[in-house]
Amino acid sequence: MATQSDCNPELVDYITRNILPLYNHFDPEKGPAYIDRAIEFCLKSQVPTPLDCDYAITAYHGLGYAKSPDNDIEYAAAKLAFDKHLKQWFRTEELLLMKDAILDCKNPLGTKPRSFFAETLIAFFHGYNRVCYYTDGYATVQKEGQWGLVDSRGKLIVPPKYEEFLGDYDRIRFTPTRLFCHDVAAVCKKGKWGFINEKGEEVIPCIYTKAEIFLDSTATVWQTQKQPDGTSVFEQFLIDTTGKKVSRTYQVDHLDFSLPIPHLPGPEKE
Repeated sequence: MATQSDCNPELVDYITRNILPLYNHFDPEKGPAYIDRAIEFCLKSQVPTPLDCDYAITAYHGLGYAKSPDNDIEYAAAKLAFDKHLKQWFRTEELLLMKDAILDCKNPLGTKPRSFFAETLIAFFHGYNRVCYYTDGYATVQKEGQWGLVDSRGKLIVPPKYEEFLGDYDRIRFTPTRLFCHDVAAVCKKGKWGFINEKGEEVIPCIYTKAEIFLDSTATVWQTQKQPDGTSVFEQFLIDTTGKKVSRTYQVDHLDFSLPIPHLPGPEKE
């Protein structure tokens, strides 16, 4: 995990001398301990943002507390954008992205930011560990290892209680696209998969060993069956959006997510 020592030492020296001391004048809860915690959090993130950008964005984002107890985000973004010293380390286009990353903090949590530069800071700003955005207007949020769901207005639909959400993704860019496919999303709870609707209701209970997203109104699911000799086999079949089984069952000795059901190896179970 990255730390300040992994950033440009001249940039760190400038911010340490000229920016971080400003937090000494804020309320204790938004003072030096707050910004130190924010910087540590953002540098440890797994979002592929340049470390120097992460460091500067985080260091400047709280300067709006000088103008308002709720943080004047526009003021903080302007402080970064018009700091001529930063041009030593960042290109103009980088500074614009960094400014926008701070401005995006004022939007509702579920609103997708203009670039991934903002994702880690937004998660910290709203008290979460991670935020994952989808193109259908939803975002999943992680706290203490559990995932929840918010809509585009930032309304919490599902509190963090699932181990994982599964949505569709761009198979070229490997980025999330839709979360809800045919009005349901796959979720994992206590190691078992099921599906929720857009209200956060579990419309198909979490009873499956593994599940895929719905395509063409059906989803592939797997259930584990213990054999008399103590081994396990997996039963694979299709369900519809009500959870009704709509295909034959195939037995496989391992989970293979790459093959469609008609081409699965193994005997068909009557």
